[in-house]
Amino acid sequence: MSGGKAYKKENRMEEKTKKRPNVLLLLSDQQRYDTIGAAGFPHMHTPNLDRLAGGGVFFEQCHSTNPVCMACRHDLLTGRPGRDHGYYTNLEEKPIDNYDTPTLPRIFSENGYRTAAVGKMHFFPAREHHGFGEMYLMEELPKRRQDDQYLQYLKEKGLGDIQNQHGVRPLLYHVPQNSVQKLEDHGTMWVADRSIQWLGENGEEPFFLMCGFIQPHPPWNIPKELDGLYREAVIPEPVPRSRMPMDGNEPNPWFGDWDSREQKEAIRKAYYTAVSMVDMAVGKILDTLREKGFLIIRLSFSPPIMGKCCRIRGITVKNWLMKALCACLCFCVIQRGLREEEKSEALWIASICCPPVWMSVDLLIRTGSCGENPFSGWRRRTIGNSSFLLPAWDTGAG
Repeated sequence: MSGGKAYKKENRMEEKTKKRPNVLLLLSDQQRYDTIGAAGFPHMHTPNLDRLAGGGVFFEQCHSTNPVCMACRHDLLTGRPGRDHGYYTNLEEKPIDNYDTPTLPRIFSENGYRTAAVGKMHFFPAREHHGFGEMYLMEELPKRRQDDQYLQYLKEKGLGDIQNQHGVRPLLYHVPQNSVQKLEDHGTMWVADRSIQWLGENGEEPFFLMCGFIQPHPPWNIPKELDGLYREAVIPEPVPRSRMPMDGNEPNPWFGDWDSREQKEAIRKAYYTAVSMVDMAVGKILDTLREKGFLIIRLSFSPPIMGKCCRIRGITVKNWLMKALCACLCFCVIQRGLREEEKSEALWIASICCPPVWMSVDLLIRTGSCGENPFSGWRRRTIGNSSFLLPAWDTGAG
């Protein structure tokens, strides 16, 4: 009898997962809101991000909740601010405050999805899975080769002696430089290739795949094959220097104020080239989805973690709460699209939730067709000081 019940339960789960949409989450790092052509910035060469944005819903008012990597990634993962998960900066080498915290990958995993993380995640410890069933990592500053699949890949390719896999830092952090690796072995292309390999191995299971690119985060280590990609491009002038009082608005070499106009332009064009490299990698993934018949993909959601000052107001780095850093690109692609009233509701959901990804939980893993109200039948879940919606099929305790 117990065997029969188990068989029926397994069949129900199998039947349940057959109807699920696949979900692809593309994550760039420090990509500004004004760095794709589809957003109205024609100097950018981003044909693949343009086709993503053109085929879905573009959220023009999306903002990062905390413009530093580790904190915002955990906001994104949990749908909750730092006061709940414990991360406010990049300097907190400690586990998440509460292991009972629901996370996006855990919700998918617990509901029959195959889940994988490829690329940069910036978790602590490095291989803390947060609910991901599989992890293929490429971190900025890996502590050991055994934890980092990209370093293992380089070793297998005979490139294991490279000391600065993602560019020379800190002295050349904001200086355009060439990568030691060729384009085909660059980390950005590896994320695409490893994701494509994973998709080919997946079979028929519904999946949640998160792809984390380091670029356009500095250092800007550009392969020689792409030198000059923006050489002839006419790029907009940066906003004049106007730093916060505590930083001083007088010329300061720390902020690169004494760099020549040509040096400043070279920095910005190297940054734009790094964005275009992410675009190339995204294109490889999208082409594979089409070639292999993965048109069942219902949604792709792409929120960069934060922006980059890139010489705006005389600042190159992040950490300031200004539009250049907090305003993000965010768009989703759904197979049959949303009706206009659903777009409005999705925007409203995004505005009341902590980071934009919990709009994606509310919107992406709903079970109804696009012709139905995607928010009907959901229930509210409250944990600590945070409250959010979960789809009806999530079976976690509320």
